Order: sequence, then structure tokens, then C-alpha cells
Amino acid sequence: MRRLLSFLLKAAISALLFYVALRRVDLGGVVQRLGAIDPRWLCLVLAVLCVQIALNAMRWREVVAICGARLSATTALRYTFIGQFFSQVLPSTVGGDAARIWLLARDGAGWPTAIYSVLIDRVVGATCLAALVALCLPWTLQLVHDPVAQGGLIVIGLGALFAAAVFLGLGIPGIGLMQRWWITRHLAAASRLAWKLSRSTAGLRVGVIAFGVHALTVLAAWSAARAGHASVELAQTLFVVLPVVLLSTVPISIAGWGVRESMMVLAFSAIGLASSDGLIVSLLLGAGNLAAGALGGVVWVASGYRWRSVQNLEADTRAHSHDDDVPDCTARRPAAFLDRDGVLNVDRGYVYQPEALEWIAGAPQAVRLLNEAGFAVIVVTNQSGIARGKYTEADMHAFHAVMQQRLRAEGAHIDAFYFCPHHPDGSVVALAIPCDCRKPGTGMLEQAAREWPLDLRRSFLIGDKDSDMTAAAAFHIPGVRFDANRDSLLDLVRRQIATTVT
Repeated sequence: MRRLLSFLLKAAISALLFYVALRRVDLGGVVQRLGAIDPRWLCLVLAVLCVQIALNAMRWREVVAICGARLSATTALRYTFIGQFFSQVLPSTVGGDAARIWLLARDGAGWPTAIYSVLIDRVVGATCLAALVALCLPWTLQLVHDPVAQGGLIVIGLGALFAAAVFLGLGIPGIGLMQRWWITRHLAAASRLAWKLSRSTAGLRVGVIAFGVHALTVLAAWSAARAGHASVELAQTLFVVLPVVLLSTVPISIAGWGVRESMMVLAFSAIGLASSDGLIVSLLLGAGNLAAGALGGVVWVASGYRWRSVQNLEADTRAHSHDDDVPDCTARRPAAFLDRDGVLNVDRGYVYQPEALEWIAGAPQAVRLLNEAGFAVIVVTNQSGIARGKYTEADMHAFHAVMQQRLRAEGAHIDAFYFCPHHPDGSVVALAIPCDCRKPGTGMLEQAAREWPLDLRRSFLIGDKDSDMTAAAAFHIPGVRFDANRDSLLDLVRRQIATTVT
């Protein structure tokens, strides 16, 4: 019901904004001019938008690498085209982002890495766009004489830059408030990754690509003007279109429709151009995006994905903001809660670097066996190294992403990672606190039980420490002690599955 109401609200906003745009123009003249479109220029619009999608894929791939995952160039291009398709067919301007997150997470990167990468990619794109709008202000303000419109342009450009600065500020160490809630913790982790990107050579490449993407937006808009015989120069397109595109990214309408048209009409009028020219340019740009989205739909179908898999795509993306994967079913199933260090990977003390990942003998096969037996495989791990300042939460997520990728290569997967970053003796003040999530506390187990449809009567926990056994007992599930020096993890899992099934 909530999703339906959201769709209806955005549809109403789109309709209202279309009405505002259309009432200012001569519709008869617009229809007549649309009937005389130059198809060559319209083909150029589509070609430019496709090149833009390819550049977006290159930019996102660089961001994904900073977040600790791997994405081939062809896969990034495929996912970005699919994202373009869902930007047009889902009732939100962020539908394409949800699709990219879902695809990357399902590919083994994990939900936090996927969400961080798309969020940072969005922020980079919007920040560079706002920077261009701000840089063009001296010339734009010479064209716009209405004080209200001038003030709006200043607010649009500088406001977006301020928002980007706030996002970066969230990652400053020592802000205890950011560690209180899961959403602020994840925003802070994403912000720290953005700082890491800005200090790397990849950051320069990402910035150059982002500016190139926006230059292509201007070229596509100017080509749309040529196709519709609109009287607008390339420089005027630069000053008018970029602020409109920046405003269109606000997810208040269906795929940005209505916002773009009404703002383009107002923008053209503000610099003394015909309102009908603004509407024509906007409609042809929208048509180009729809055509590019149709190509993305072809890629989606050719990739073998089913529509049923994405019916709840946006809801899944919002729900899985920790290290977990999409549940395989809605029916309750038993959970195999696994400690991480010493059970899945060799515990050498504060393991966080992907290259340091060394499996316990038989661990991937044991996870695959649990997957095949219908268990939800859920990792619950104390990560005091974060509180002690030895590594960051982002480092841990990158490590989990590599674990997931390597498990996928073995035909296995972990359904969810839950972690506790706290320790009373930590050096990070915000995390040096007592908590109920650190084992032997049951906070992580309780959170998993809330967020997953689990049959706790048939669930168990495998761990290598007394704290694991105490947590299992307090949570009223069997605790199975594992010792890598004497036990076979694969045999232990086989026995536990047999015991649980019978």
C-alpha cells in the first residue's frame, strides 16, 4: 500500500508539473514542430546518451574498486544499461540506482559495498554537476535578469555543493553520534570511502569522467534542440540545461518527468528564449532517455534475469543495508549462525585485509552444504579491531565482499553478515562502550531473528570460543564448539545438518 501511495503521489506531481509547463506554451505549435523532427539529430541524441551511459559505467567501476569489490568493464556497462532501463520503468528517479545495487550485491559484492558504491557514484556525479553550475554562474546571471531566478540558480549550485560537503563531513573520525544508529554508521562508512577516493589517483579519473558525462548532457540537449529546430546556441544550452538536470535528480516525480519539462520551460523563458523551445528540448531528451532505457531492457532480457526477481527490487535495496544477501524465500527456515575468525577463516589476529583471507579447511564446502540443505547462513562476528582503531568498518566490508566473491566461485554464499564494532577498551571513543551486541551478548542474534524469517527451533551456532557458546545458550539455541586443530568443519556441519533434520 505504501509503495502504491508513493507511486500515486509521484504520478500526481508529474501531472501537475506537466500542466504547469504546458499552460505556458503554444501546444499546437509544439505538436507541429515535433512532427517535423530531423531524425539525424535525434539519432545523435541517442548516440550521445549511449556514450554517456558507457562513461557512467567507467566511473562507477572505479568507485566499486575503491569500495573493495571487483567489477569488469563489460559487467559494469551491462549493469549501467540495465539501470537506465529501470530508471525509466520504476516509479522513481533512483530506480536505476536500486537496480545497480541489487545486481552488484547479487554478484557477490555484498549489500553494503553495493550501496556504498552507488551512493558515492551519485554524490560524485551531483557534486561535479553542482560545481559546473557554480562555475557558470557569472555568465548565467548575465543572461538571467529576474532576481528570483538568479537567487534560485545560486541556491541550486551552492546548495548542492554544501550538501556534498556535509556528506564528506559525516566521515570525520570522532563523531560519536554517527555510530549510534545503523543508518548513520553506514553513511559515515560511505563518507570515509569517499574521502579515500578523493585522495587516490582513481579520484582524479572519476572526476574527469564525471565532468565528461555532464559535457555530453549539454551536447545531447543541444542536439535535441537541433532536431526540434529550436533556436538555442551551445553556450546557452550549457547555462540553461545543467541547473535543470541538477534539479531533476530530486526523486519527487516519475523518472524525473514533469520536473525537467517545467523547469526547462521556465529556464528558457528566463534567458529570453521561447518557452516552446524549452519544452521541445526536454521532450526530445526524455525520448532519448526512453530509447536508451529500451536498449537497457534488451540487455536485461538478454542477461537472463526474470521480472519476478526484481518486483521488490527497491524494497530489497532499502531493507538490506548491512552485509547480507537477498533472502532466497519468505518461508521460515533454520539458521546456521557462524562465527567468522577461527571458523570460516584462519584467525591470525585482527584479520581485515582481503589478501590475508585464508579459509579454514573445508569452509567453502561446508557453507555450500548448508546452502543446499536450506539453511540461512548468517555470520555473527565480534570486530573489536574497529573500536581499537586497527582498521575501519569500510575495511571490514571490503573483506566480507571478497569472502562472498570467493564463496560464489565455489557455488556457495553467506546470506548475512552481522558484526559488533564495539569494545570497552577501544581507542575510538564512540565505539569504546559496553553493548549487548558483542558476544557473549545476543544482540546480533536478536537482530538477525528480527530481520530474517528464521525457524529458531532448528537453528544452531558454530563458534570456537566460550563467548560463542554463552551467546548460543542465552539465545536458547544449540552451541557447537569447533576447534580447527582437531575438528573437520565439513564433517561437523554434516553431523549437525543430520541432527537438525532428524
